[in-house]
Amino acid sequence: MIKDIGLFNLESIGSTEVEMLNYLTCTTRKGALQGLDECGIFSIFLPGSDVPDWFCYKSSMGNSELSITIPPHLNLKIRGLNACVVYAQDKVRDEGLKFYTGAPILHISNETKDLKWTYVPATIGFPKKKEHMLWLSHWRFANDELEGGDEIRVSVRDEIRVPGRDEFDMLTKEFGI
Repeated sequence: MIKDIGLFNLESIGSTEVEMLNYLTCTTRKGALQGLDECGIFSIFLPGSDVPDWFCYKSSMGNSELSITIPPHLNLKIRGLNACVVYAQDKVRDEGLKFYTGAPILHISNETKDLKWTYVPATIGFPKKKEHMLWLSHWRFANDELEGGDEIRVSVRDEIRVPGRDEFDMLTKEFGI
């Protein structure tokens, strides 16, 4: 999965620690980089401020949606799609809190086949103040869900909110597929 997501040289990352926030327990934990596998989607969170160069399609958040047509090819079987989201803290409302309620959510749709997928991980990386976090994810597909000639649309939203709580808001800066 590490190779599928595009991380070939993990030694260059070294002993990076990332603070992770779990939405189910509202707890944070600092530790070494970890891969998370939920619902057929593999994710890893690490510090970084730019979508890596190997992503062919990129969007700054002036445009929170990308549409592409998969190049047609007779024998092309799409087995996955990589996505990267760069986000940071925005509008800290209460310095004492260690959780936030606004998180990047990925929406992918195959417009040609009228298929839609939405995902927000249960655990995500928590960026330090004035730093950015990269969310790299690999979505596994099967059963011809994505094929050559299909038009796909990918968007990112910062949507999760818990009413009545002071919070850290997150701001998505850039994303790529």
